[in-house]
Parts: sequence; structure tokens; C-alpha cells
Amino acid sequence: MHDRKYGGSRGQLLLRQLRAVAQLGQDATRSTNLVSLLQRATELVALEQPVELCGVLQLMPDRTHLVLVAGVGWADGLAGAARLDADVQSQAGFTLLERETVLVDDLLRERRFSASPLLLEHGARSGMGIAILVSGRPWGVLGAHACSVRRFTQDDAQFLRSVAQILAATIERLAMQQAVLDSIRQRRELQPIADLESWVHDPVTDRPTCSDQGFTPFRTRPQRLGGRKGHSLAPVLPQDRERYVAAMRADTDQRVDVVRVSAIVDGRFSLIAP
Repeated sequence: MHDRKYGGSRGQLLLRQLRAVAQLGQDATRSTNLVSLLQRATELVALEQPVELCGVLQLMPDRTHLVLVAGVGWADGLAGAARLDADVQSQAGFTLLERETVLVDDLLRERRFSASPLLLEHGARSGMGIAILVSGRPWGVLGAHACSVRRFTQDDAQFLRSVAQILAATIERLAMQQAVLDSIRQRRELQPIADLESWVHDPVTDRPTCSDQGFTPFRTRPQRLGGRKGHSLAPVLPQDRERYVAAMRADTDQRVDVVRVSAIVDGRFSLIAP
């Protein structure tokens, strides 16, 4: 079988695709810019398939629509602006629910879902799409579309799946890196607050006490936290109270530093330590 576009055999085309996927994988491990990598991936798919249209759609937090975040062949200004429905009656929504590549031989004859106006306006007739799954959850869709009737093969589907898997792994890696950076930044911002004061437990009265400086963020005074037992946990977030009580009971000294502030939410604190 010969491929006119490339002037080579189908086997040679598959070999080029394998090399392209390997190169994309290497680029992805070094990438720190997700948008640039998504754009590179769409350019690669459009070149190696080949197809006239390729795009990455990202599912928005409301999960009702997707936005075109990178692509090839679309009208100017659509990247970052074009919105598509994510309901199951749409091609994008249908693809999000599938775990395999969705192949479309002729969009005008498709009965599983409705063709999106965006694809019809750009003359798409055939195509394939696959969900980008990050940590098992749908993040978006990678799609490739031809402007003529064409039957995509399982080899084509595997190529698109490989690209989607690289993108998913990179999205997850960058998200984890960002989470670490955010945590470090939060600790740095909160350290001055934590250094202001330490809560200590007096086993004689069975109540925590704190320096006057530490009460400034809470807009209250130490004596309001004393007295009956139940009141001593009032400033602690509910999810931290069990750990707080355990730390208090574990200390035997008259006054032992047991906890430092890590965050203040609505006048309550959560814990850094113990």
C-alpha cells in the first residue's frame, strides 16, 4: 500500500509516527509550558496523519463545555475562545465518555452524536478523537479531522492514543509540580504567622493557652478560650481537632509546645505540627 502524501509505504508512515511519538515523549519530559506542548502535539498529529484540522479541547470546571486550547487549521482567534458543548449528544461529550479512540468515517452520516458547528464550519468530514485522562478522570479531548471522507485505521487510532497518553502524563506531572510550589509558597507566607506564637497545654486546667500576639489573627483574647472543656477546641478546624486533642494528651509537661498555626480560615486555625 502506498501513501501519496508522503510518497512512501504504510509501513514507512508508521515508522515515522513511532519516531514522532518518541520525540514528543522526550520533549514532554523537559517541558514546563503546557500550552506550548499541546500546540506541538497538534502540529505533530496534523503532519503525521496527515489531516487538515487538529485540536486539543480542555474540559472546563463546570463540566458543561470544553474550550479549544491548542490546534492547527482553525480560523484565527479561536484558540482559547472556541467553546463546544460537553453533553453526551455532542461529539466531544461522547468522546469524553469513551475509553477508546472514537472514529468517524463521515460526519454528515454520523448517528451516534451531533456534529459540532465548529467542525462543520471548517469543512470537516472524517475524523477521530480520544479523551485525555489525567489520574483516571477526563481532562479533555484530542481530535484529528480530515476535510474529505476517509476511513481511519486502528493504526491511526493507536497513534492518536499514544499522543494523548503523553499529554496526560505531562499534565499530571506539571500539576504535581505546581502543587509542590504552591505548598512551599504557602509555608513561606504562613511562617511569620506561625512564628508569632505557639499553643501550649496546661494539664492542670486542661486548656490550651497562647501568647497575646497569637490572638491577633483570631480577633479574640486568651481568656475566651479558657473555662469549660468544650470551649478550648473552638478555634481549631473540625478536621484537626482529633489530632489536636491527641497531641495535648500525649504531653506530660506542665506547659509543652504542641502545635503551630498553618492556616487561618474564618477565625480558626489548622495544624502544621506535631
